[in-house]
Amino acid sequence: MRCLVINLDRSPERLIHIGSQFSTLGLNFERVAAVDGRELDDAVLAMQPASKQWKRMNKAEIACFMSHRSCWAIIAEGNDAYGAVIEDDVFFSPSATHALSSSDWIPAEVGLLKIETFRQKVFLSRARVLADAARSIHALRGCHVGTGGYVISRNYAKRLLELSEAAFPCPVDHFMFDDEVPRPEDCRIHQLYPAVCIQGMLLDSADPAHGSTIRKPAGATVRVKPKLRIHQKLWRECKRLSLQAAALPPFLFRSIRYRWTAVPFG
Repeated sequence: MRCLVINLDRSPERLIHIGSQFSTLGLNFERVAAVDGRELDDAVLAMQPASKQWKRMNKAEIACFMSHRSCWAIIAEGNDAYGAVIEDDVFFSPSATHALSSSDWIPAEVGLLKIETFRQKVFLSRARVLADAARSIHALRGCHVGTGGYVISRNYAKRLLELSEAAFPCPVDHFMFDDEVPRPEDCRIHQLYPAVCIQGMLLDSADPAHGSTIRKPAGATVRVKPKLRIHQKLWRECKRLSLQAAALPPFLFRSIRYRWTAVPFG
């Protein structure tokens, strides 16, 4: 199975890092040059249609989407049934050797398999598509952000290219791993449990420099929140509580039907 690593030309130190990770596993990888948001024209912002659901993406986020599309195209045009896409800041567990060396263990019904964890609670199907002593595969029934590592079939890569050909509706991790983003019935999402890779910024022992370089624009500023008057704060809290109350019944229903759990790394 081909392993594609997304890496910016201006981040050679990250290529060294991910190279050492693959070397430890005894596996090879192919570097895919990431699209650099700093080099994109403002015209690319038109790739995202106007939406009340999603905030406007910046050029770095659009570049991230374009980088993953480059990988999908390579896999879609290749001969392998599956390919792995890895971002250059991840760390692998020893179990990644088996997960990435071959796709023979992946059930045919699995087209998109997230192999990383963002250490957030997610909804997973109680039924297991695959289960053995070391790991299991579950349908993802919610949102699990991040595109640090996933395995995708050739046919699924073609479908994602088709679905994103005209526009990028939202950030690429939601486009791929948010079950509430509308998608065709044949585009189901699955999660490996436990996950075999994790982004460096989520590891306590990782270098602080292991943050995203392809999503975050250089010199990004923190948004300053305006000061609210007392009646505005009260209105905001009332609105927040009403939204939480409205969301409670669907959450309880999902909690009964699905498994609400954090995906471990190991």
